[in-house]
Amino acid sequence: MRKIRSLDAFTHQGFSKAGTPNKGSEDTFAVRDNSFFAVIDGATSMVDHNMNGLTPAAYLARFIAEQIGTLPTVTGDDVYTARQAFLRINFEFRLHLWSRWAQVAREGKYGPSAAAAMVKLHKDGTYSYAQVADCFIVEVRKDGTCVLVTPDQLVGVDNGSMAEARQRLRDGVPPEEILADPKVRAILKENRLKNNVVFGVLNGEDDVKNLLCHGRRSLDGVAALVIMSDGMVPPTAGRESGAEMAARAMVDMGVSAYWRMLKSLYDADPDFRKYLRFKHMDDATGMVITLD
Repeated sequence: MRKIRSLDAFTHQGFSKAGTPNKGSEDTFAVRDNSFFAVIDGATSMVDHNMNGLTPAAYLARFIAEQIGTLPTVTGDDVYTARQAFLRINFEFRLHLWSRWAQVAREGKYGPSAAAAMVKLHKDGTYSYAQVADCFIVEVRKDGTCVLVTPDQLVGVDNGSMAEARQRLRDGVPPEEILADPKVRAILKENRLKNNVVFGVLNGEDDVKNLLCHGRRSLDGVAALVIMSDGMVPPTAGRESGAEMAARAMVDMGVSAYWRMLKSLYDADPDFRKYLRFKHMDDATGMVITLD
């Protein structure tokens, strides 16, 4: 089994405007006995609920992290994979939501959901992985190359439906005004109905098993594994190529130093003109597992 030389993980809540933090971070990460490693990015719910002082997305992200802490790390044949872990956690959330928060469970796809990516290291020198939505896993190899292991499942999801909203951003309309527009709200709600239909999310629905990106790969030639939420992808590149750029930078600079550099890019664009977006900066989480 490849041993871990170091682990570097960092998460930070985003900002609605420059200097104004979001209501609370809906990102988190989890580690279980140097065996399971995960980054979780809760998706802001379309219907607001107070769940023990947390938004539905933050509540789900923390539930997933807590469940990772209970996963079996040692099994007789070492076959318990990241995919099995995801499906187990997803099932446990369905039971939990209906037993404790039935009014939230009735929201269906408009309720809590999360993107996530997980790695499990195995004794035979391989790792299994599982991913949904737009978190990323990247191999940084000993020869300096990067391999994007998981795709961005949200590519093309809005099918151009938000083009008018983005044009209004270019015209200088404040993001909060655009997001409050009933037409934009309707588009966002329609896109949420694609959960576990077009792309996978962890939300308790059994259909996630059909859209889970998963597999098992050798660690031969791998210097580090990098897991990140989409908030770590730089605005200067496409999301998938940007994930590779971010992974290399996190290995070189350290995760928190890279985040500070990323924040400086957004802080230099306080009016949202250079980098079109609907919030100043997203919640961002990154993890670098450096191997011996």
